[in-house]
Amino acid sequence: MAAIEQQMRKRALVTSVLSGRREVSPAMVVAALGRRCRVPSEDVRIEVTRPSDFLISFRREEDCASVLGWSGRFSVEGASISFRHWHRSVHARRSKLLFVVKLAVEGLPAHALEFEAIKQFLNKIDCQFIELFLPVDACMTEVLAWSVDPSKIPKEFTLDIPEPMQEWWMPPVMEDPDIHEPLVSQTPPAPPIEKRCLSFDLLIHVLEVVDPVQQLLDSPPDDPYNDDREALRRCAYGTFLGRIDGTGPVSLWAVVIVSRGRGRERLGVSNDSGPLSHV
Repeated sequence: MAAIEQQMRKRALVTSVLSGRREVSPAMVVAALGRRCRVPSEDVRIEVTRPSDFLISFRREEDCASVLGWSGRFSVEGASISFRHWHRSVHARRSKLLFVVKLAVEGLPAHALEFEAIKQFLNKIDCQFIELFLPVDACMTEVLAWSVDPSKIPKEFTLDIPEPMQEWWMPPVMEDPDIHEPLVSQTPPAPPIEKRCLSFDLLIHVLEVVDPVQQLLDSPPDDPYNDDREALRRCAYGTFLGRIDGTGPVSLWAVVIVSRGRGRERLGVSNDSGPLSHV
């Protein structure tokens, strides 16, 4: 995205049709730019967009700056046109990710333990990747991420991973030279009518939640030193392997989060309803 943004900077304008609004086509705008601003048609590209009307891309920065100066004074067939610089936020609204969460994902397959796959998974649960922790074991994958609202992170999630297409759609490779020629001369296979996937049922454990800018509650609102009295609010939660958070242990092993040490301890479980004891 950064490369595309850099390319569009100073060479793209967002265009809106204002007073005297009527049907205005990209071809009409290109023709008007050639007449009024001397911009050759081969040096400009106009695309319909929303909520603005057009996105105009120029080959040269000089042409972009020249057209921008006509904003409000430019018209196409009686319709007034405005121009403004394109920016990545031009059609967006502001939002914030206010919480840092440490998650443990149970059931993530080994072949999906890569950065891009983890990032895509986190995006699906409204989180943004920060860090992937080295695994302690193969039971859970721990990640640090930004979250809009930790309470809305699902406890269960089904992850669909597409199967490699060549394994189930493309015809097998034939090494026999006698049958290679007939295969090449055959009509290419029809496009697939389905997308095969492997579905993995995941458990998502919220291990820690941090509000980085939670103000101290005992600070009066008119305290001149308020800015220096912000503290991290950190909450740690216990979790059990194989069980949805909040439902208790299910096997002889459980995982609990603590505030010191490595942050995770093994606990022995006598039974599903009995007390926990350290091992």
